[in-house]
Amino acid sequence: MANKILFLGPLVLAGWMLAACSSTTLTSSWKDESHAGQPLDKVFVVGATDPERNRRILEDEFVRQLQSRAVEGVSSYRLLPTEAMLSKQGVESKIRGKGFDAVLVVSLLNRRTEVVQHAGRIETDRAGGWHGRYSRRHEATYTPPTTTEFQVAVLECDVYDTASEKLIWTGTFETEIHGSVNQAVESFVSNVIKSLASEKLIP
Repeated sequence: MANKILFLGPLVLAGWMLAACSSTTLTSSWKDESHAGQPLDKVFVVGATDPERNRRILEDEFVRQLQSRAVEGVSSYRLLPTEAMLSKQGVESKIRGKGFDAVLVVSLLNRRTEVVQHAGRIETDRAGGWHGRYSRRHEATYTPPTTTEFQVAVLECDVYDTASEKLIWTGTFETEIHGSVNQAVESFVSNVIKSLASEKLIP
């Protein structure tokens, strides 16, 4: 396998994982149909995040789910300090000769706030027990309208072939953010892994 890798460029996942998601949806994807290689064996996982803890959670979850499909994954933070993430030379020096056949990169494209309005309602209960059925007396409970806000992160996941340095697959995902960090990461990564499997890029 050629010992070279593309320049990753300024990839920023930012702070989308400060909260977490309950659902993730694939909105678009593309695959290089000319790529006729075998399913990936060893993947270098890159997710530039702030704070560093979020980067580690994201990368380790990819590694865990890749391994569940018999694919070796390696978190970039284990080989690269944060300040070296954007350096082509830094990446190449760490992965050269280590048998990686792909690099998986996650970046944040956009983040927006969604607002859901819930209408108010009136609930009535008959007073006086069973005989209230024959009475006109009722007790009413009024619930006022409420508004719920949550974040939606638009994330892109790119997979590059290390031998050719070409993009072989890309997917764009929308992730609703509300809940715990681990739930957010698990939902997003699970959808990426399922998409890669459906394209036969991993077992």
